[in-house]
Amino acid sequence: MEFSKLWLGGAGVLVGAISGAYINAQRAAAAANKAAQAMGGEDALIDAARSVGTNSLAAALNGAMTGAIIGAVLVAVYFYFTNPDREMKVRKYQTGDDF
Repeated sequence: MEFSKLWLGGAGVLVGAISGAYINAQRAAAAANKAAQAMGGEDALIDAARSVGTNSLAAALNGAMTGAIIGAVLVAVYFYFTNPDREMKVRKYQTGDDF
């Protein structure tokens, strides 16, 4: 395996992890804020501040793992379809017309 392919694979995993963590953390924070608005009052703000951080961190870790797996799969698919020699195998056949 070439070193450049390893770097490209690592970059795909990293980009996938960062984007997955961002998306899941934003969704968890939005859900916690929506729940806090439904409760109303100052106690709801204190409760939301506590739960938003915890829920967002757990969702970010979950999203990072999911995004990293998706990024690795996408890089593997890219390597498969950009390999020009994947079906260029030379096979020798006996035709029977040798002299």
